[in-house]
Amino acid sequence: MQPIPPAVVAHPVTDRPAIEDPRAAAVQTYLRNLLITPVLVIVLAGAVWLLFTVVDLRTEALQVVLGLLLLLVVLLLGMLIRYGPVMRGSRDLMRAERWRPVPVTVLGVTARHFLVEADGACLRFPEVRGRVAHRVAQRTGRLWLVGPSSAGAVVAMLDGFGVPLSGRRVERPAGLTPPAAESFGSAGVAGDDPLVAAWAEMSSRAVRYRVWPHLGAFAFVALLFLGAWLTQGAETIFGVVCLVAVVAFFPIQLRRHNAAKRRYQPWTRLPELLRAGPWQPVGISLAPWQPGRDGHANAHGVIRLVNGTDLNIQLRDANLDLVGNIQQVQGLWIAGDPVPGKLFAVGYPGFPILGLATFEPGMRPV
Repeated sequence: MQPIPPAVVAHPVTDRPAIEDPRAAAVQTYLRNLLITPVLVIVLAGAVWLLFTVVDLRTEALQVVLGLLLLLVVLLLGMLIRYGPVMRGSRDLMRAERWRPVPVTVLGVTARHFLVEADGACLRFPEVRGRVAHRVAQRTGRLWLVGPSSAGAVVAMLDGFGVPLSGRRVERPAGLTPPAAESFGSAGVAGDDPLVAAWAEMSSRAVRYRVWPHLGAFAFVALLFLGAWLTQGAETIFGVVCLVAVVAFFPIQLRRHNAAKRRYQPWTRLPELLRAGPWQPVGISLAPWQPGRDGHANAHGVIRLVNGTDLNIQLRDANLDLVGNIQQVQGLWIAGDPVPGKLFAVGYPGFPILGLATFEPGMRPV
């Protein structure tokens, strides 16, 4: 069997400022919304600290908990201080220039970055989850760049990826070893591609970070307020308020935990679904789609199989990268043969762009 050729994937538009690229602009909005979360946590933590200071809680146990709360605030402030200016600088650079394709050679990989040679300069970029960014750059042999600026700042995008990578021009370090070359695509089932398999495993493991934080937040709040309740006594107004807060908070967080579990648990099957069969291309028409605050939302569309059959499908928890590629190339690949009522994997051969889909015989056309 011949290897599946690399898929045609989306790339940035080059006829307007980089910030106006639809996928890059959507990701910038998502990242900006993401920065709101630590700000809200800092404000809430400050309110709790003030409350406990006013009621003069000085027990050793609560001082430890409040100390942990302060540490959390410091870490979040550090994140804002570190990444806020970088995001602003990248946004300014993307407003001033257009994306341009640049041939690159991957020079090496460090613990958190990868380095490439482009236009005679050494550029350093952060890796993404699963450490696949350098592998995509190595496979395609190019990046889409704006910059470098006079200060050495540069922003890159990968083929198919909508996440801009903020990097810098650096001196080339000594002793770099280029990563081993990989085959592009696979001749067997979709999951045989090492890059696709690595991204699927990472997506499967990431489910725990989306499901359990709600109960973790409850445990921290419960520790804080139950400690106050035990210290102040059940007969005081403040103690009663603390107990009521814990009792009321638990069903809220439990409901969020269960909702997250229903939403994200299917992603643990992604590695298995990629072994259902080889990639096969399909045409697709997608209904209007609006991402949620986390950059994900269900999407609906119609795919046409190679035998001419049309299927109304739902893309489960589709992300910006998957939908952005569908909207630009009007094509998609599915792993194996879809079965009514069963999940199947979708994506693009050779790229870490994957999703889950399902269809029912009686689904409403879009």
